[in-house]
Amino acid sequence: MANRRNKVVDAVVNPAIMNGLSIIADISTITATKALTLTFPAKTINAVVVSSTADTDAEKVVWTASVSNDVGTVTLTATSAGATNKCSYIIIFTPTETIAADAVTIDTSYTPVG
Repeated sequence: MANRRNKVVDAVVNPAIMNGLSIIADISTITATKALTLTFPAKTINAVVVSSTADTDAEKVVWTASVSNDVGTVTLTATSAGATNKCSYIIIFTPTETIAADAVTIDTSYTPVG
């Protein structure tokens, strides 16, 4: 298992504790079958959370994420046949630290650093 960089955050975040932690959060309306692409300086994308207001398979927003040459890219695509999809998204990333991706091929567990 890769060396995980988790931290339980239950107080104000000090840069010495969470070096370079960055967050993008917004709400967008995306026309069906269209895509919204966000690019930003990043070495690692830690999480992408997307929630469509309809929250059904017929009206969902799917996402892809990648990092290349210290540039992070997240693409949100509306898959519905309807006119628009309103969705909220949160992207958590670090522009300063490369963190290895975890690959789980067997049942496993770990405890985030407290």
